[in-house]
Amino acid sequence: MPGKQHGHGRSRLRRELIEEFRLGDSSPDLFSRSLCDFIANFCSAPIAYISLIDDKTQIIQASVGADLKKMPREDSICNLTVEGGSPLVILDTETDDRVKDLPIVTGDPSIRFYAGAPLKTFSGETMGALCIADTRARTEFSTSDYERLQQAARLLMNHYEERREGFPGQTAASFINATELSMISVDRQGRIQFVNNSLLKLLGYERGQLIGRDVEIIIPMRFRASHHQSFEQLSDKKGPLLDGKTVEVFARRSDGSEIPIEITLSAWNDAAGMGIGAIINDISERRERDKRLLRLANQDPVTGFNTRHRFEELIDQHCQTHVAGTLLLIELDGLKETGDRLGQDIFDTLLQNIAVRLPRVLAKESVIARLGEEQIGLLVQSAQTFEEAHVLAQAVMEEMVLPFDLGSMKLKLGAALGYALRQDTANAREWMANADFALAHARKTGGNSAIAYEGHVEQTSQQRRVARDELLEALRKQQFVLHYQPQVLLETGELSGIEALIRWQHPEKGLLMPGHFLPALEQSALSLDVGAWVMNEAIRQLGTWVAKGLPPIKMGMNLFPSQMRGSDLPAQVSRLSREHGVDPRWLELEITETATLEDEGRAYELISELRELGIGIAFDDFGTGYASLGSLQRYPITTLKIDRGFVRDLLTRQRDSAITRALIMLSHDLGLKTIAEGVETLDQQIALRLMGCDYGQGYLYGKALPAADIEAMLASRAKPPAKQARRKT
Repeated sequence: MPGKQHGHGRSRLRRELIEEFRLGDSSPDLFSRSLCDFIANFCSAPIAYISLIDDKTQIIQASVGADLKKMPREDSICNLTVEGGSPLVILDTETDDRVKDLPIVTGDPSIRFYAGAPLKTFSGETMGALCIADTRARTEFSTSDYERLQQAARLLMNHYEERREGFPGQTAASFINATELSMISVDRQGRIQFVNNSLLKLLGYERGQLIGRDVEIIIPMRFRASHHQSFEQLSDKKGPLLDGKTVEVFARRSDGSEIPIEITLSAWNDAAGMGIGAIINDISERRERDKRLLRLANQDPVTGFNTRHRFEELIDQHCQTHVAGTLLLIELDGLKETGDRLGQDIFDTLLQNIAVRLPRVLAKESVIARLGEEQIGLLVQSAQTFEEAHVLAQAVMEEMVLPFDLGSMKLKLGAALGYALRQDTANAREWMANADFALAHARKTGGNSAIAYEGHVEQTSQQRRVARDELLEALRKQQFVLHYQPQVLLETGELSGIEALIRWQHPEKGLLMPGHFLPALEQSALSLDVGAWVMNEAIRQLGTWVAKGLPPIKMGMNLFPSQMRGSDLPAQVSRLSREHGVDPRWLELEITETATLEDEGRAYELISELRELGIGIAFDDFGTGYASLGSLQRYPITTLKIDRGFVRDLLTRQRDSAITRALIMLSHDLGLKTIAEGVETLDQQIALRLMGCDYGQGYLYGKALPAADIEAMLASRAKPPAKQARRKT
């Protein structure tokens, strides 16, 4: 135990030293507390304290972060530091036999990490320690923190030596001028009274240029007004409002340049009146590191283009103005495949060639972004009419389809381009959705097509605005509702899941099925907001049922393509699950196979993140889109939903029967579950069971029902009634 290591002679000597230095029973001086503040902030420790050890007791001279009291020396970790006479670091107190049973570890404040530097007099005696502590264990203590803790302990000891009766204060001043810690003090009027050598070196001044001058000489002009106000507030107070706090500001060098600094302020009153001091730390390297991280967040490292996040910010900023412009989205066909075949270096080289080509045909103020593995975005203010946008799109396409000369080989890529003028677009999200809609048409058209949004929308601009406004009003007035369609286990007929399906309770037209409004909604940026509402409402409803003690059930939800383009979907689902008390494993998100084609690399990352949360992923309406069977193997999905078109003619068309059987067999080989949609007759159910299909959904088991009806079904856990259904919803 720590208390068993001390000798009586040394203990008595330490008690005499504490008395000689006029410490122990005296209140902590502001310098001591300020130093505790500084070292705690510098070492990112919540607790710092100054400990003095005599023959029986540990005395806390000053502390921050914990209300530490006087304690028996045998209960003190600092006793080890004092007896050892050298710095002591304990990364985890609970694994150190010397201290794990001490009250300060097992009780309040539950110290798990400790680092202490001994306080040594000039004659070599150790009388205490400067310590930092944390209630969490650490895995390391950096060399810079270790050295700064020792340096702070020496600085503190010099301060104490100066207090000692008859001690020449010049010695402490010499140390202060030798330390790397930058220091400055001013009087109540803001006149500089003291600076040390480290501060002179940091700011590039001579001592005579600062002493007696107003401290505003080192404050940048734009901050002087607020600094002056702060000093005015001191007139009726005993110290600055930031006393003991650490803040980040800027200092002005002698050459007029600025430097970011971190300062810890202290205030005191003596015979000369109020004084204010600061310990200053240069944080230029930290700021540069922060800038590098920001660049990584905003700039693609391969091309130097903006990232998707930054691009969306810039579009949003542009939409705050009244300036027109054109938004272009380019998808490069074959880029990823070439990279997979020839290697990452070739992939990066192609991207870098694109980074050289694009600026040739763009105005200087244009914004370029890399939105995905194979997708580029352009924001061009100078293209403000349809004719200008058309000419620009053709020029961009010509650059993209030219062969790339890589020295040892020539490669050619395909491209699809969709573009949209701003015109009547209300916001950035809708503008982006318009360009994305045009890109989808260009992709389907093929042949290196460039398609304008306005040329491929059936509604007029006025009609689009009316539809958009109606949908927005429906969302705001909570006119959308969810109904839930049962899914059953074909083997037993038991209820196995439900799918949340959106309906519109129109105030004039009554309950509208999705076919009346989904096409307009999917073309609008509002689909992202409605999709978020569907997700929240479905998860909330599931959480409500579970909270009532009903058995949990799988909840299926459809995603809009716009939700697949965002980067926050996994975090959104995770947050909603926590808020509503739902296990993510009870959720299954349904996506169309075509939605993954827009950016396959991004789709894979998104689906993988969702699967890591335990969320199921179903390919909806499989077999009706443009994806290949390879997409079943490419993405980490869990379920395949067989389109109702195959199920409808399952018993009358040999082709549909063969395709359905093949899809079920392939899914099982890949470890996927299958759900047949549109099951309406018992004969269809029997045929699907014989083929090995896992689940069924359709009118045979019930139409989409309000939440109250599903709740009753869950309460009884009854099988949905089977019936012959002749019509579909």
